Amino acid sequence: MFVRFISDSSNEGQGFKITYEAKSLACGGNIYIHDADSAGYVTSPNHPDHYPQHADCVWLLAVPPGKLIRLQFEDQFNIEVSPNCTSSYLELRDGADSNAPVLSKFCGTSLPASQLSSGDVMYLRFRSDNSPTHVGFKAKYSIAQCGGTVTGQSGVIESNGYPTLPYADNLFCDWHLQGPLGHYLTLRFEDFNLQNSSGCERDFVEIWENHTSGHLLGRFCGDTIPNSIDTSGNVALVRFVTDSSLSASGFRLRFDASVEECGGDLRGPTGTFTSPNYLNPNPHGWMCEWRITVQEGRRVTLTFNNLRLEARPFCSSEHVMVFNGIRSNSPQLEKLCSSVNGSNEIKSSGNTMKVIYFTDGSRPYGGFTASYTSSEDAGNADGLLMWRLCGSSQPAIPLVIPYPQKVTNLISDCGGIQIGDSGVISSPNYPASYDSLTHCSWLLEAPPGHTITVSSDDWKCVSSRSLGLPKLSLSSHTDDFFHDNFSGCGGILHSDNGTIRSPHWPQNFPENSRCSWTVITHQSKHLEISFDNNFLIPSGDGQCQNSFVKVWAGAQEADRALMATSCGNVAPGAIVTPGNAFTAVFQSQEAPAQGFSASFMSLCGRTFTNPSDYIVSPNYPKQYDNNMNCTYIIEADPLSVVLLTFVSFHLEGKFILM
Repeated sequence: MFVRFISDSSNEGQGFKITYEAKSLACGGNIYIHDADSAGYVTSPNHPDHYPQHADCVWLLAVPPGKLIRLQFEDQFNIEVSPNCTSSYLELRDGADSNAPVLSKFCGTSLPASQLSSGDVMYLRFRSDNSPTHVGFKAKYSIAQCGGTVTGQSGVIESNGYPTLPYADNLFCDWHLQGPLGHYLTLRFEDFNLQNSSGCERDFVEIWENHTSGHLLGRFCGDTIPNSIDTSGNVALVRFVTDSSLSASGFRLRFDASVEECGGDLRGPTGTFTSPNYLNPNPHGWMCEWRITVQEGRRVTLTFNNLRLEARPFCSSEHVMVFNGIRSNSPQLEKLCSSVNGSNEIKSSGNTMKVIYFTDGSRPYGGFTASYTSSEDAGNADGLLMWRLCGSSQPAIPLVIPYPQKVTNLISDCGGIQIGDSGVISSPNYPASYDSLTHCSWLLEAPPGHTITVSSDDWKCVSSRSLGLPKLSLSSHTDDFFHDNFSGCGGILHSDNGTIRSPHWPQNFPENSRCSWTVITHQSKHLEISFDNNFLIPSGDGQCQNSFVKVWAGAQEADRALMATSCGNVAPGAIVTPGNAFTAVFQSQEAPAQGFSASFMSLCGRTFTNPSDYIVSPNYPKQYDNNMNCTYIIEADPLSVVLLTFVSFHLEGKFILM
């Protein structure tokens, strides 16, 4: 599909934003499994032939309330493998949409084990990119014969048919047990009679810490009642699997939450807390989580007054983790697994912090005592407070920082590190609205001996006099642009045009050089790269194995996105990126030489290959320029239909969009 935007030399408008989605016509759908006779199959498109590139299929499986869904894979399984299955994959989620918890994510050639939902809905998504295609998958869906979720202070689960009938063949049952937060669970078998086998390979019960990606606490079979089991946290999974040979009367299991508890929410300006039973024997495992929240505008300073943890490889038996915020994805500040006596301080960048303590119970006299304060201003970061902004007026002049490093705070469990010649930082969710109670910190870093100039654009901020500190509520976009005229080596560049060079160009670069750049322009544009003809990167093998300059489309060094590789004395030809970003890497392990220089410029229009994305006019959400002629190309699989949705549209009436 082609989308073309044209403007003339008269007045401009804000422009447009369009979302598109390429949907396969041969896969996906909603499936309701009424009863045992409603079992069926979901397969990748064209199965058993190869699935197409750029497929995006979503199935929603549902069963009657109180029932669970079982998914069993059959025949061959082959989806192009990628690190963490990020390119082509089959994803299963334990719920009704893409925000539900992930059950599993598969790629490669290993046939997955049976999967079981914890509720009455399961979400499946199959995606393929432009990599080689394969046979895909075939999976049978059905109503699970057993399993479920049991919550509360205590509960009981039994094998199906217990105690009057023997359990059935070929069962795969998961029970999710959940007690009150901050407590551990004790699991006791009140009756137990399963087929016995070597290594419990036939019929067995497994108990897992938290879920099957956690720690296996035990696998049991035969007719001897297992000893009671304590978990370290408030959740556990019980799995019951049988084959098609002998059966027996089954089992009855009871769980009880502990009277003791740990963790919780700490909201005072100061406080202390300790690990469970600190200084007294603690013979079982714990998983405790403390969430600290202090006054907005303050930072949390945490001190471990006594930390008695045994140093072991990988901190596997006992550790403390500290996070910069209380969200599930807050960045980790520290992971401690050794004894510390003193006042080493750990500081958050905002007004929240999370502390997690884990022990498997192997050292009953471990643990810690800790205290926290909130006397420091979060806005001061680790240096002098130089600028504090609020209100809707754009700052009149740039801020010049006479240091090579600067921290920008929007008082922080988001933000990041920017290193390079220039760049852009923007408020979260841009161009959508900034969330309330969001705290961000960015570290801007230039080479030693240089200064950083910061200017702002589209600033909208509301001050809160009652707090005495800025409380940000951005409805649009907050940009801090920083730039400096220096030649460096590598970095993240947010720019419409510029130059990247090997160190010291046009003089010789030093030995063992390596630089990496990521260049990003506005999402409405693509980039064109031109190399100077004065090009020399010696390569002893002539194959550019150890010394080279390489260019990839996008912000990652992905093999499928490699656009150019060059060494020797022949510069790459002109390069046109399909999207609004490219990554370049220069490396030399040979003798010093002149190296390279390459200029880049951005032009409106792009080529889209993702199954879904959005198209925006130049400069959106600002006004587009005069005399624009932009072509956007959407490439989708021949079996797909492309759906366009206009999210925003502000054009002068006589302009053309087609």
